[in-house]
Amino acid sequence: MSPDVVYLSRFNTCCGVSTYTEQLAQAVSEQAVRVSALASDHGECVDGGECRDAIPSVPSMVSWHESDGGITALDDLLEASPRVIHIQHEFGIFKSTEGLLKLCQQIRRRLPQSKIVLTAHTVPASEPGSAFLKLLSVVDAVIVHSSIAKRSLLSFSEIGQKVHVIRHGMMEPGECLPRAEAESVLGIPHDPGRFTLLSLGFISRSKKHALLANMVAEAIKSRFVAPRNLTLIIAGMPTPDEGGARISSSLKMIIERNKLKGSIRYVEGFVPFDQLPAYYGAADMTVHMCSPSYHSSSGSVRMDLAYGMPVLVQKAELTQDLPSDTVCFFERDQELLHYLSLFAREPERLKRMRRGARVMTEMLSWKNTATKHKALYQELLGKPFGDKRGQVRAAVFHSCTSLLRG
Repeated sequence: MSPDVVYLSRFNTCCGVSTYTEQLAQAVSEQAVRVSALASDHGECVDGGECRDAIPSVPSMVSWHESDGGITALDDLLEASPRVIHIQHEFGIFKSTEGLLKLCQQIRRRLPQSKIVLTAHTVPASEPGSAFLKLLSVVDAVIVHSSIAKRSLLSFSEIGQKVHVIRHGMMEPGECLPRAEAESVLGIPHDPGRFTLLSLGFISRSKKHALLANMVAEAIKSRFVAPRNLTLIIAGMPTPDEGGARISSSLKMIIERNKLKGSIRYVEGFVPFDQLPAYYGAADMTVHMCSPSYHSSSGSVRMDLAYGMPVLVQKAELTQDLPSDTVCFFERDQELLHYLSLFAREPERLKRMRRGARVMTEMLSWKNTATKHKALYQELLGKPFGDKRGQVRAAVFHSCTSLLRG
């Protein structure tokens, strides 16, 4: 039996869109939909190891090269003949927009019964006649994460009837370790008077980690949040390019130059999910600085909120879709210091933000998000999915394709 939905994306690797696809695919598979994934060749971490286990309920395999825009996945799609092909589009993954356009055009000709859905995780400005706009015209539906992203997309395209807003899904609420236990796990001496900031996620130029470290270093030396002791934890994997490597080196130099090894901790590398309760348990709040960028949605912030964290975040295209009654926005870089002082002295504000984070997490659960995706798939198909059993077996997908590489 053919799968109902095949996801074309990164899968089972160190990448925000990979994590998004895995969590969405798993949630959809739990709603009586047969789900599989064709993954790109980005299946290994920088150190050559797998980041985490595959999703048991979602059969997946490496099928295409990112450099060709997924063209090599065509044979597997033809054999699987899914009802819906859902592309999780991000320009860092689909480096060849022309290649992806060619793939979708071939799907149109050779699998006319299949519907093509594209989630635009980023919405950049595009010139008339660009490959990206041609791609949008070929697919059956385009999903974006916010009304802001939709308005941006419609400002340079005429596909209004195809665009659907489905907000970024969120993990089930996670529980943090008690403070003292979390600090012990991370090797941090317990200090009841400490105010700890956490910046968790990929290390990249657009997230301004070096500027954050410099500002916090000055705040620590000036005792800006006295009488509390200010600490910053930055944890994440640098982007696999020269920019990521330079930022990582800069962070180490800032810590060494300011002699703040105990107060600014930089943990370089992918943070597994099973370590999140310790990182979040050791922190009072999380902080994110952002440069201007394309319209998107921050998965890192949503992961913070899923653990009930108060979030202090710079307003930018990446974050402005977040609710202002749940996170605290700052705009200019220096405003960060004002809010640090405020929150360090008023713990009741943090408690209110924690409650708001829990409400948002429940509203945007992956279960609710999957329900919206399933409804869209069925609307495009003109009929509901027929499998009432709600079970996904690897054998189903593997019998539909001859490819088991590696």
